[in-house]
Amino acid sequence: LENELAGKWNDQYRDISKQLAYLFSGRTISVLEIAWLKRYERFLAGMQRRIERINNNPQKDEKKGASLGELLSTWEELWNHPSVDAAAHFDIYLNIEELRLKLYVPELAKHHKIRKNELMTQLQTLIST
Repeated sequence: LENELAGKWNDQYRDISKQLAYLFSGRTISVLEIAWLKRYERFLAGMQRRIERINNNPQKDEKKGASLGELLSTWEELWNHPSVDAAAHFDIYLNIEELRLKLYVPELAKHHKIRKNELMTQLQTLIST
């Protein structure tokens, strides 16, 4: 990953690195259900296709990333919130990953009804409780 993106596409490199960190953190693995694990193959394939596409049109990728910025920042806030066990709500993050697929690699997306606003509302509700 670093050889593919670092130095040229730093924002995308940081984004995909964070994506991998959340998906494979110890906190995540400890609550991961088998049904969710089946989604990982598509998520990883989506990352690979995104990396391939970044070289062709990095501006398009940046624009898509900007549209997820607030949602991802809110997830980070939840993840780092001292009184919320974000791993217990990892299903929300998996839906964020489905949204990423819908945005970056729509041919791999299976859950087209996922809406950014609905996910944001779920995250904000958890943070405020």
